[in-house]
Amino acid sequence: MKKIKLLVVLMAMLTLIFSALPQGASAEEQTVELATKEGELVTLDEIPADMQASFIMEGFTDEDEFFLSTVFQTDTSTQENTGRNLLKTKVNVVTLAGSTKRQNATTAYTKYLIKSNNSPLISANTKVTLGNTVSTMSSVLIYGKPNAFNGGVYSNYNGKSKYFTVKAVSQVTTGMGPVSAWKTIGGVTLGK
Repeated sequence: MKKIKLLVVLMAMLTLIFSALPQGASAEEQTVELATKEGELVTLDEIPADMQASFIMEGFTDEDEFFLSTVFQTDTSTQENTGRNLLKTKVNVVTLAGSTKRQNATTAYTKYLIKSNNSPLISANTKVTLGNTVSTMSSVLIYGKPNAFNGGVYSNYNGKSKYFTVKAVSQVTTGMGPVSAWKTIGGVTLGK
C-alpha cells in the first residue's frame, strides 16, 4: 500500500514539475513571423562575392538590376534540459539574390541564387511575373541538402513588342522552415 501511495505522489510531483516548465512558441510560429522580407534593389558590387561570380559567368553586368534579400530565421524549439532548462536559440541567415536578362526577342531569363549559412536547403519555389500577364513558376526539391543553390526561370512572350516590369517571388524551405522574399527587379522588352 505504501508503494502505491509513493508512486501516486511521485507521479503528481513529476506532473507539476513538467507543467511548470516554460512553454515557448513552436519553431514554425517563430519562423513565419520573422522570415518574410521584401528585397532591395542593389548593384552587382553589393552582392556577396561568391554570388557575384555566378552572375558574371552567365553574362550579367553592372548595368543589370539585382535583387538581394537577407532573411533571419530563428529556431527556439531546441531545448537543453539541464535542470534549469536553458533555452538555446539557433539562428540561420538566408540570402536570396536574383536578376533578369533578355535572352532574345521573346525570352527573358531570371537567375536566382540562394544561400543558407546554418541550415540545409530543402526546396525552392520561385514565380516570375512579367507585368500582369505572363507568369512562370519553378519548383525545385534540392537534392543532397546543400547550403547553396543556383536556379533560373525562363519567361516567354510572343505577342506584340511590349515593355514588362519583372517581379520575382521566392519561397525557400530550409531545415528550419520556410522563408519568403519578393521584389520588382527591373524590366525587359519582349515580343515581335
